Amino acid sequence: MLLGSALLGSGLVLGDLMHSALGSAGLLAAAAGGLWWLGGKRTTVSDRLPASPVELLEHCRALLQQFDALGLPLVGRSDALLRLEGLAERSDRHIVLAGSEADAQALELVKLHFRGSAPLQLHLARSLPLAPSQWHWPEELLQCDHLIYLLAGPPSAADLRWLEAAPDELPLLVLAPSSALDDDQSTAVVEQWRSQLGERFPISWRQLPLAVDSLPLSHQRLLTQR
Repeated sequence: MLLGSALLGSGLVLGDLMHSALGSAGLLAAAAGGLWWLGGKRTTVSDRLPASPVELLEHCRALLQQFDALGLPLVGRSDALLRLEGLAERSDRHIVLAGSEADAQALELVKLHFRGSAPLQLHLARSLPLAPSQWHWPEELLQCDHLIYLLAGPPSAADLRWLEAAPDELPLLVLAPSSALDDDQSTAVVEQWRSQLGERFPISWRQLPLAVDSLPLSHQRLLTQR
């Protein structure tokens, strides 16, 4: 589903994304269940979950060793852990542009907003189907640090379905198309679209800075993966 990518920027910040679609979610569920089962006490899962993504990886490794020692099946779990470890080692910020076709203006806005925060890789996603049998994002798109969803016009039913299908923890921004309207008219249109999208999906228009945080990757991960 990725059409292409580009490496941009400079600097180095620990890139340790863990919101990598269902593979990591399944491993997290296994970790939560295993921590409760191995603990031998009636504590809540939230009380026993690791406090940081680094601790989560350590617990996952220990749990897989325990499962292996007990003869429990590890099919898929080891591969999921390897994917998480690979993502944790990334030092660059991966941003996917999906929805309508990315133009030069959208690319420039994204590059300027994230300039200098970390080495930057932009990925251009192929067009998402308008009426799929299942509204599931391709896993490779969900292994990004930010998802920028580009609108071609007013939010369509397909746009809304794809946005609603995105994981809650994935940092996501909707970007309005370029417009020949004046500032007041553009603001009114974006406000109308914002009411359609709801609070979960922030929207920016191109005459203003992007309404998305550009945190160091390690800080972002702590905020999104607790």
